[in-house]
Amino acid sequence: MKVMLFLILLFSLASCKNDDEFTPYGGRSQSDTSTSPEIITVDIPQNHEINFELDTLTYLALGDSYTIGTGVEKSDRWPNQFVEKLKSIKIHIDNAEIVAGAGWTAGDLLKVLEDRKLVAKYDLVSLLIGVNNQYQGGLFTTFQQEFIDLLKFSMEKSESRNSIFVLSIPDYGITPFGGKQAQISDEIDMYNSWIKETCEANKIKYYNITEISRKAENDFRLLAKDELHPSGIMYTEWINMIIKDLPDILQQ
Repeated sequence: MKVMLFLILLFSLASCKNDDEFTPYGGRSQSDTSTSPEIITVDIPQNHEINFELDTLTYLALGDSYTIGTGVEKSDRWPNQFVEKLKSIKIHIDNAEIVAGAGWTAGDLLKVLEDRKLVAKYDLVSLLIGVNNQYQGGLFTTFQQEFIDLLKFSMEKSESRNSIFVLSIPDYGITPFGGKQAQISDEIDMYNSWIKETCEANKIKYYNITEISRKAENDFRLLAKDELHPSGIMYTEWINMIIKDLPDILQQ
């Protein structure tokens, strides 16, 4: 069966020493000139043939504290929930290989990937990154170049461009820990607007989970005990959004 696997990009907010530490301050990104979306050229096929009755998919999840699931059990991490959801609909898939950490910026993730030197190619690659770039107040143009480099890496490690998917940055500004700061929300929107344009320019699937994250302002069940990171309940809502694409994908 020929399949176009349109699926994608998680989050940490502060420079932390381990997955459980987190102290956001809502720093403003420095003013600088952003660049237009870059068209990335990597020599990989547009389509990838998969036999869902025989093949076992592999999945690489890249990100920060949102992807590593700071504040929740391992089973509640969104990449793990995603894998279990696929298994429940009889899609064979290995457990997610997660490369993510609390407090990681896009640059931090790049450095870790350089050290890890992953050699395999994956049937699915997701990316969710950028909240710590915003939080730490770095130059937006620095983030843009780092994000482009991460997309290039994702393409190089993918069986198909269509197997990459990106998640938008959640809005921690609306959380009690984030202080419900409108400035943070505005900056998150700026980051996400550029990420979306870049994904669209490169025909990479983009999921806007930011609006789901904003529901936590009035529903604390969607937050972990730290009142900052998403709970397993919120992550499930992300998965429900992503999984809606599957019926159309499997028919292609």
